[in-house]
Amino acid sequence: MTKNHISYLLVVVTVIVIIGVVCKTDICYFRREVVPRPPIQVKLHDIYNAISRYADDHNEILPETLADLVPLYLKDPKALLMDGIPVVPDSNPPTCFVYIPYSFKAPVDMIILYPNCVDQQIHTWLAVVRLDGGIIFVQEKDFKQVISSGRAGNREQE
Repeated sequence: MTKNHISYLLVVVTVIVIIGVVCKTDICYFRREVVPRPPIQVKLHDIYNAISRYADDHNEILPETLADLVPLYLKDPKALLMDGIPVVPDSNPPTCFVYIPYSFKAPVDMIILYPNCVDQQIHTWLAVVRLDGGIIFVQEKDFKQVISSGRAGNREQE
């Protein structure tokens, strides 16, 4: 190797080391802190995924009830329960979520899934799931109006 090759190699290694050091600090543009989702959002997302997989297997027809998801799409019926949220009366298996089946031909902002009460970890916000899978947080004071309209706006959290 010539002196020029060694110099070039030294410069390349130095640049790689500098990039590595920068990426280990908060200065790096690509470094992002992962913020955990609220438990209610994770639970609603999991149930929606099971609904979506059911629809994929049944020619885009949504299940009639959440019970149709157990055990093939939701292995454990406890996936329909959540601490701090009351069980929907007469639900079998017991669930803490209200489910409204629509056709996939309905408008995408139609609400299909929401918890049976306000989640304490979101304080005054209630999460609902739209037909397109978007999870929308609605203020408690607006919730009855949103549910009676059957549609949720575009304040998505993904």
